[in-house]
This record gives sequence, structure tokens and C-alpha cells, in this order.
Amino acid sequence: MNETALWAAVLSRAIEDLSDKNARIVESAKYWFAKNTGTGIGSFNWVCGALGYNPDKIRERVIANEVYKSMSKLPDSSQRRQ
Repeated sequence: MNETALWAAVLSRAIEDLSDKNARIVESAKYWFAKNTGTGIGSFNWVCGALGYNPDKIRERVIANEVYKSMSKLPDSSQRRQ
């Protein structure tokens, strides 16, 4: 596995971790995505840079996807109590 594939796997795993059943893993992933000041090796910003991605754009897409997923878990109006 080359270095680019390794960091792509790290990013992919972090995205998967947002849907984990373990609350600690979910919170850790959320923190990793949200932390905007880190630039050290392995930080979200660094990983995005290593992959040639704009961290702000990736963060926006991840957040939008999480909001969509949480909204899709809401019952539709036919399932609401009257």
C-alpha cells in the first residue's frame, strides 16, 4: 500500500466511524473532523492536504451527509402521533 492509499484509508475509516455503534468512536471521529487547528501528521487538515483535498470542502460534505443521515432516521409524518 502506498502512502496516498494509506491516508485515503484513514479518511475513509473516519467517515465510517461517524456511524459506529460505539459512542466513543463516534465522538472521536467528530472531534477529528471538527478540529480545525491541527496540522500535524495524521490530523484532518494534514490528511486532506496529503490527498490534495480542501479540508473545508471535505468537512462541509461530511457534515452535510451526517445531517442528512440523522434526518432520514426521523419518522415521516404518517408515523407521528396525533
